[in-house]
Formats: sequence, structure tokens, C-alpha cells
Amino acid sequence: MNLRCIYCQTPFTISRSFMLTNIVNMNEKNLNHCDAFCPRCKRANSISRQRMELFYPNWRNDVGKLETEKPKQDLQKITETPPISVKKPVAKKSVAKKKRINSVKPQKTLKVFMCHSSDDKPIVKKLYQRLSRESWIDPWLDEVKLDLGDKWDVEIEKAVKKSDIVIVCISSNSVNKEGFVQKEIKFALDIADEKPEGTIFIIPMKLEKCDVPERLSSWQWGNYYEKDSYIKLLRSLKKRAQTVGVSCE
Repeated sequence: MNLRCIYCQTPFTISRSFMLTNIVNMNEKNLNHCDAFCPRCKRANSISRQRMELFYPNWRNDVGKLETEKPKQDLQKITETPPISVKKPVAKKSVAKKKRINSVKPQKTLKVFMCHSSDDKPIVKKLYQRLSRESWIDPWLDEVKLDLGDKWDVEIEKAVKKSDIVIVCISSNSVNKEGFVQKEIKFALDIADEKPEGTIFIIPMKLEKCDVPERLSSWQWGNYYEKDSYIKLLRSLKKRAQTVGVSCE
């Protein structure tokens, strides 16, 4: 299972053995999350039990392996650093650390633009952080991606044009607010008109119970306030990723 560190953006991999052990532990102890440590910055990245079970749906069939294999090889504590898919270097420590970082091959990612009202920034930022944990997703949020001195209206239009998909975050704030958020939506709709029929490019996502604007009502929307909304969102993003050649593993 591929991950991306939410702190330094380094991609790394956790093994099926790590997932199996921690899924079993979390079920036994009624936990919902475990930690996987980034091999570069050594900081803990929280992974939900639901997410691991989604990537490892047949884990129950492999539970018996935990009883037959050596504990030192396969049993890992919830706080233990997972094995990464990087070859072990033979050089000195300082050089080895640099080689380990450079040996991680960059992978193609799904570019996701997040259109939203500034009033909804707190909840949108949390959604951005969740998407950033997916190694195959590169979400675009203005306060994270824009540098000082950037002409924000020009950079935002560029980002929308380069995106593989646009999530339009809808609330009573964005629906009733005038300003650049409406321009972002219009620009995204113009690009959507250029896409082949049936392409998933715009996903309206309701942040709260509110009406969907008429110009967005022709697309199936999601309700982010519902329990399974994030799983449904990932399913649509994976579907789009397949069409643009992005691996979700």
C-alpha cells in the first residue's frame, strides 16, 4: 500500500504483513487508527483501519499466517515503522540517507483542484489533508500552493486548466457568495464542456445540507457530512485516475 507523508510529501510503502498485523490489533483493541512512520522525516502518519481494510479486503483469510510465521519477521507493533520499498544502501550513513531519498521514483499523480469559498476554509483544509495522505493524489489548495508574490487569479486559472478533476465544495456560503469562487466554477464548467462525454471532471461536494446550484445539478454530487462520503469520493477519483494513467496502488 503506497502512502505519501503529510509533512514532507515523501512517498513510501507499507507491507501487507504490516497491514494484516495492525488490522487485527485494531479490531482486537477497538482502535480506529495506527501510525506509519515516514522513512525520511520519521514523523507519524495516521492511517485509518477503514482505509487499510479497503486496500486489503481479504485480510481475514490471511489471519492464520500470523500464527505460523515468526513473530520477529512479521509481527509489528502499531507504532513501529513499516518496511519501505527502498533498497538498503551500503554507503556511509550521511550518503546512505541521501541515496535512500533519491531512490524513491516519482510517480504520476492525479491533480485535484479544490474550488471553495474562503468561509469554508477550515473544513476544506481538512479534506485537503485527507487527500494528501493518498500517495497517488496531488490536491491543489490556494493557501498551500500559492507562493508570495503570485498573481493568484492567474495561478488559479492555470491550476484548474491543468487539473484532472475539480471538486466544487458547496455550502450556503459558496452558493450565496459573489466573487472569485463563482469565476472558478464558471472556468471549471467551460473546461468540462471540452471533455469527452462521460468524463468525470467535476464533482460537486456538499459540505452541509444546502441546495446545489442549477448549473452544477447535472453532475452527481456527494454529501461530505455523511459517514461514507470520503469512500465514495475516493471511488470516483480512482475511476478518473484510471482514465489518465495514474496508478492508485
